[in-house]
Amino acid sequence: MKYMLWAGMCSLCITPAIEAAGLALSQIGTADSVASAGVAGVTNNNDSAAVITNAAGITGINGFAYQVGLEYLDINQKYEEQTSGRSLSASSEMLIPHLSMVSQIDERWYYGLALYAPGGLALSYSDGLIGAGVIDSSEITVVNFDGAIAYKVSEALSFGVTGIAQYAKMKFTLSAGDESSDHDTNLSFALGAQYQVSSEVLLGLNYNASVHHDLSQLPDSVIDQDLVWPAMTSLGVDYQFNKQLTLNASLNWEQWSEFGDSFDRNYDDTLGGGVSASYQFADWRLLGGVHYDQSPIKNAENRTIDMPLDETLRIGIGAEWSLSQGQSIGVAYQYMDLGDGDTDWLTQRYSFSTNNIHFLTVSFKG
Repeated sequence: MKYMLWAGMCSLCITPAIEAAGLALSQIGTADSVASAGVAGVTNNNDSAAVITNAAGITGINGFAYQVGLEYLDINQKYEEQTSGRSLSASSEMLIPHLSMVSQIDERWYYGLALYAPGGLALSYSDGLIGAGVIDSSEITVVNFDGAIAYKVSEALSFGVTGIAQYAKMKFTLSAGDESSDHDTNLSFALGAQYQVSSEVLLGLNYNASVHHDLSQLPDSVIDQDLVWPAMTSLGVDYQFNKQLTLNASLNWEQWSEFGDSFDRNYDDTLGGGVSASYQFADWRLLGGVHYDQSPIKNAENRTIDMPLDETLRIGIGAEWSLSQGQSIGVAYQYMDLGDGDTDWLTQRYSFSTNNIHFLTVSFKG
């Protein structure tokens, strides 16, 4: 019955609403992930979202568990052409579902499945991309389906392997009504490990390989044949300060240089890090976190209005309420500052006064 329920929810998640913005999301559409700004994911061994963030963590789950979440995004950008003083804007609102499940095979082996959006970009422009009323919207959609298996070597050490099927799509809509788009599905993998150093300290390490997509139907002026979704590595520590308070810290590396090569743009690999905490009292758990990532673009000459990538700061808060039979419901909010995003493009300089995303998430654990 539980497996039938999970399959039914999976069919609801496969909708055109599966797209994201950011460009990459450290959070994955659950209250824990959004509230912690993604910091606690690599050491997660408490719920089925570990299938995505570190498959080794699913060995901490007994029996069968699932999680379903719905994440609302409100994207806001306002920028000005410095020469003319003309004000422009881009915005988007969307819903992103999350679905994951884990099942225990025996005392040492576990498997899990997940459907989610690891990132993307979707924007509608108030007066065209650069005020010329030519490009109405641009979109990069990325959706992952993960299948993971994990092995508990001992009570302290676990390893996990994840097979990833990733769907990617790029689309531009012109004011004249024409569209230019292409899509592709390709395979990748992730490797994860967790080690319980002591009763208080847990370490986590996860590596996601890059994914190459053939989008050759798009014009050469847009993309150099392939879209490369970047490789990512995360290292984290979980410290159980006492029965109520848990502290987390993480570091991450992301290979944005390959993504930039897709568009013949000079992007750099990035480093990031953050801290988070959760506090349990009675049936409630309070969560909060902050995470910072370097900009993959070091100067305005290499930045474009369609992807004004800059340093990012994520700040999240949330709460989870425990129900009967191990179930719980959580809510979380996150503010994501996308940096200044100043751009020198097509002989013009554009300056951003607003460049942020608001996230609101509700999730249910069973």
